[in-house]
Amino acid sequence: MTTALILGYSAFDLGLYNDKDPRLKVIKKAIQKDLESMAQEGVTWLVFTGNLGFEYWVLEVARDMKEDYGFQLATIFDFETHGENWNEANQLKLSQFKQVDFVKYAYPKYEKQGTTA
Repeated sequence: MTTALILGYSAFDLGLYNDKDPRLKVIKKAIQKDLESMAQEGVTWLVFTGNLGFEYWVLEVARDMKEDYGFQLATIFDFETHGENWNEANQLKLSQFKQVDFVKYAYPKYEKQGTTA
């Protein structure tokens, strides 16, 4: 069993503000080729952290390839409250990260500690 941690830029960082942006088709095709190569190298688990942008695009492509390539998908969130303040469209994307083979939360919730002057 070999595992790959999936990390990358947010859509905002890449200047992609719309899910229908034509550049996403090219990005997803490149992701598919990379995932095919990773599968040939023995990668079976893809681990996400639940961030939108590149991670979400990999998740979408990996879900489509899962049956043919035997990928197992996992999300390890920083906090149980990850994304709770996101808008409805992003909440739907967040739900996809929770519908994988394994989900874990590192901490119950984020609590800001007092600051010193």
